[in-house]
Amino acid sequence: MHRRVPARHHIVIQNCVFSGRWGGLAVGSEMSGGAYDIFAEDRRINSLDFPGRYNSRNPVFLKTNKKRGGAVDGVYVRRFRGRQIDRDCIHLITRCSNRTSDHPAVIRNVRVEHMVHDGAGSAINPEGLSSDPFLGIHIEHYDFTNMANPNIIGFAPDLVLRKMFVNGTEANA
Repeated sequence: MHRRVPARHHIVIQNCVFSGRWGGLAVGSEMSGGAYDIFAEDRRINSLDFPGRYNSRNPVFLKTNKKRGGAVDGVYVRRFRGRQIDRDCIHLITRCSNRTSDHPAVIRNVRVEHMVHDGAGSAINPEGLSSDPFLGIHIEHYDFTNMANPNIIGFAPDLVLRKMFVNGTEANA
């Protein structure tokens, strides 16, 4: 018997301070029912006045895979500020844990605006699949400093980057 997992809808996260493993906003990968219409704003990550035991790995971490399926659809993030990020500031992945099957792995309609981060692996890292490309990804008004690596962009055919500065240079998709 197949049990249907309910989707998560209309989630609002505001005015938080975050310090610890994984992400300031992490969605997936265990959500085969999907996650829709998520709004997060005004988050401080690894803030000096709220020290944690561990640095955050990703301020924005959206993930799914072909084995579990499920969609992350309609995520709006704005005004995240952080420092000392262990991995990437924005990490989207549709091949989480390299698990495969025949379910769609969907991340689409994501808008991230007005982020400021100092110190990370890279600013943006969408790791997608040719069978399930990212659609409707918009990254706007960012200032990333002390990024160790270049952006790695895969399978995001309509990625929009506007006014995104990485180590003082404007980035283009």
